[in-house]
Amino acid sequence: MTEIEYRDQFERLATLHKELLHTENNKSFFYIDSVDELSEFDKALNLMKKDACMLLVASDGEFDDMGTENHVDEILGSVYILLRKRTGTTNVQLYTSAKSILLDVLARTKSDLRANPDPRKRFRISKIPYQKVGPMNSNWYGYVAGPTFICPFGYSVDSGSWTDK
Repeated sequence: MTEIEYRDQFERLATLHKELLHTENNKSFFYIDSVDELSEFDKALNLMKKDACMLLVASDGEFDDMGTENHVDEILGSVYILLRKRTGTTNVQLYTSAKSILLDVLARTKSDLRANPDPRKRFRISKIPYQKVGPMNSNWYGYVAGPTFICPFGYSVDSGSWTDK
């Protein structure tokens, strides 16, 4: 799975989910290149027009041979679902709603990848860590989850890449 495929998957879901309905004119999705750039989070939240949003942080990963000749690229993402706090809304209500949207997004991701199988991409809902976040930018509350995509790849030493082959 490429970084573009990763981003496109979640942006598409943000356009389809009834609580998010992301469009270019009515933003509720923002892609953040680095989790270390806290100003990116503030910039994203300031651009949000709706009271619910999805922030997607660029993926990290891990290569593994699983002790065999089977090689995988485990892509670890960070998906934030945040809700803007309005007068009369409690934090408990915000967290409950954000978690529900997050579960919708994860379930739809798994469903979409099963409906359109690609041997290069697998998604598992197994021990996905999540935690409450907020307040962010003073009035956004929700959850962040860390899903993993399993992407098998062929291991080879391409002779076209090396001067000694």
